[in-house]
Amino acid sequence: MQYQERIKRNIINTASEVFTRFGFRKTTMDDIASAVKRSKSSIYYYFENKEAIFKAVIEKEANEFREEVHKKISSVEDPIEQLKSYVLIKMKKLDKLTNFSSALTSNHFNGIDFIEKFRKEHDTKEKEIVNNIIMNGIENGVLKIEYPDISTLAIITTIKGFEASHSFSNRKNNLEKKLHVLFNSIFYGIVKR
Repeated sequence: MQYQERIKRNIINTASEVFTRFGFRKTTMDDIASAVKRSKSSIYYYFENKEAIFKAVIEKEANEFREEVHKKISSVEDPIEQLKSYVLIKMKKLDKLTNFSSALTSNHFNGIDFIEKFRKEHDTKEKEIVNNIIMNGIENGVLKIEYPDISTLAIITTIKGFEASHSFSNRKNNLEKKLHVLFNSIFYGIVKR
């Protein structure tokens, strides 16, 4: 890795910790420069402003999240297990990747153009992941879904609702069991047969 690339990566990694500690709005370029142990002008050499650094941080965390999702989903064949894995990874990663998580969910970022764009891109990628799982399940005869696009939307909406309730409840409180109940309700229904 080139020297300049190492410096840039160090700025991103260190800034991630600073943003986690102080939040996006309260973090200053001075805070980042101090944490990196470089002058503020050297930080500006690599990044135009604090927003550019935060964008690099959340993109790094988003890539880490997507890599883990792809790895796990690729290792499982059953579409229901793939969806469970996806949501489980998402819940666990949102707890750890705090900048990524806050960029996706915090109202403090509403109206900030690059965050709004990031959210739309993430939503699009999430729909692709869920839709691909559903389509593969249909093609392999595991799932019988009449309207895959509507089902994708319903599953994503349910996942987002689950995320919201998870973020307000005790996060350590048996996530796997909650997901099991959630997915049983989604895939097998609540009507007695």
